[in-house]
Amino acid sequence: MNKFYGRWKISEMELWDIDYIDLVEPGYFLFNENDQGRFVFGTVRGFIDCSYDLSTDRPRVEFSWEGDSDMDPANGRGWFEWHDGNRLQGRLYIHNSDDSWVKAERQDIREDEHDYDDEQDNEEFEGLEEDIEEQRELNATLLREFAGWLRRRGLSEKTIDRHVNNIEFYINHFLLYEEVIPPEDGADKIGLFLGFWFIRKAMWADKAEIKSNATSMKKFYQFMCACGLVEQADLDNLKSQIKDEMPEWLATMDRYDNPADEDPFNTWGL
Repeated sequence: MNKFYGRWKISEMELWDIDYIDLVEPGYFLFNENDQGRFVFGTVRGFIDCSYDLSTDRPRVEFSWEGDSDMDPANGRGWFEWHDGNRLQGRLYIHNSDDSWVKAERQDIREDEHDYDDEQDNEEFEGLEEDIEEQRELNATLLREFAGWLRRRGLSEKTIDRHVNNIEFYINHFLLYEEVIPPEDGADKIGLFLGFWFIRKAMWADKAEIKSNATSMKKFYQFMCACGLVEQADLDNLKSQIKDEMPEWLATMDRYDNPADEDPFNTWGL
């Protein structure tokens, strides 16, 4: 039995503390029987391809990986050595970026709680792609209706195009980035979108665009409320969140655009 197979909880890293390691979910490395695996810590995640050397007193695994870091594509390599049955020590490299030593401890996981079968993973991915395409078709209809609603209120075609394009990016990209979230369930996601995702992913992002997108959000969810697709309380909460959090979103944009600010914790207010 390969000593590395299973799930390993990241206990310590050279560059990041445990609050960052467990930021999204508890950080871990996973090695499975197909000489593959995955890892997650902070805003970094990767899928790994492994090579093992089990012939020495200190077994070793080396791997390459591809994934994303802060929602941007990333890749790299790494290695671990096996220590005393329940500990791994090694190093992780992010190509053209940071590298850090890593310590991890074996984590017992019931097989019925975590299924690592690659075939099932592929089937789930294909099913997700189908769900995304189905949702995009529904979104296309919704965007046409939204444009008509704006047109009946006397807005110019230029203004309508701006609002529709802003909302198209929100509902077809952000809300479908990792899972299928229909627009009617997306009113409470605006903080993550305008305070982080939009700044990171939209090459055209600036303070004026953040304000423009916030205005489009209010228009869109007014339309959704008028259609009975969201509650008035959802719309009121969205408007309050925009008012309360806009100063911090704009300040984050300033920090992100500041080349002298190289500390991601400071940029994102962590």
